Amino acid sequence: STLFPYTTLFRSLRYGPLVLTKDGLEALRPEDGTTLWRYHRDRARYVDLGISHKVYLVVSPDRHYVAFCIEAPALGGHGPNALTTVLDTVTGETVGEWPSYRYSRVQLTDSAILVGNDAILLRDGSVLGQVWLGGTGHRGLGCRPETIQPAVVRLLP
Repeated sequence: STLFPYTTLFRSLRYGPLVLTKDGLEALRPEDGTTLWRYHRDRARYVDLGISHKVYLVVSPDRHYVAFCIEAPALGGHGPNALTTVLDTVTGETVGEWPSYRYSRVQLTDSAILVGNDAILLRDGSVLGQVWLGGTGHRGLGCRPETIQPAVVRLLP
């Protein structure tokens, strides 16, 4: 079987389930289970988003986008060590990719993604602003901290 021992399934808005396997991400047609589209990256290792035990995909509220992180060893051990990717669930096309760190927060809306502290618009990849969390952090998608604290958003000019 090509399925992860921790296979992740999500149902997209217009089509069937999304299935993450060791070979990549696939969207399946609900009528017959055949592949609608496939995302593959050689030697990819998908990163647990830390939302809860063994969660590898985050889907936008309208289910039009899916986000995930792939391990990307940092050059010389410094700098980002993951790549956060967003795909269109209808077409499988890559919407955007951003260098990130393992266990960075990843939150996805219908129009933006939060990668680490950067709030990024999906339509053009521009950085809307940074989100800074008080205390030890915020419990939410992709976060591991222990307490809920207020966030401060600083918009860029």
